[in-house]
Amino acid sequence: MRFVVGAGFVLLGVVVLVLKAFGAVSELTTTITLTALLVTAVLTAIIWQIIRTQRRARRYAESSGRS
Repeated sequence: MRFVVGAGFVLLGVVVLVLKAFGAVSELTTTITLTALLVTAVLTAIIWQIIRTQRRARRYAESSGRS
């Protein structure tokens, strides 16, 4: 799942750069879009890490008899 989402972010970035190369989008639009993609990717990774840590803590608590 992470690979698919990561590949999606990369693909969107490539599409924006190709459109810029053909002059279809401005420099400002390219900068804003790539920055937004980067921020979204980083926030997604942070959220996934939080969820993963919570699941691991819950499994540990259940296996050690704590709940």
